[in-house]
Amino acid sequence: MTAAERTKLAGIAAGANNYVHPGGDGNQHIPATGTGNNGRVLKAGATAGSAAWGIVDWSEISGKPSTFTPAVHSHSASDITSGTLAADRLPAASTSASGVVQLNTATNSTSTTQAATASAVKAVYDLAAGKLGPGVTWNQLKGV
Repeated sequence: MTAAERTKLAGIAAGANNYVHPGGDGNQHIPATGTGNNGRVLKAGATAGSAAWGIVDWSEISGKPSTFTPAVHSHSASDITSGTLAADRLPAASTSASGVVQLNTATNSTSTTQAATASAVKAVYDLAAGKLGPGVTWNQLKGV
């Protein structure tokens, strides 16, 4: 250490580095937290310099509207876990997509958008079964 440095240090008053950080409102440092305070906020206390971690309750939020005007928005189907949907909001089924189908009991329908009921399938099966006797050959069916 040089003589100049010794002189400089000798001129510093005792206790000059004893800084005390102010502790009043607006001077607090946010304390280190652990995972126990994840998702919480630091809430000011009623006395100067006091604060505590907490969860903001709905009743503590000021200036919120008393009603919420509906707004047009959308959700993916996976977001809907319960409730009632209007039938016109459900997708229609097709030969290439899952969805809702209309059932049909007619045995002569050519629809590609409706599904046969079990009773319609049984009626057609019974009709076909009654047309063929045992021992009918393929050539007889073809009319050869």
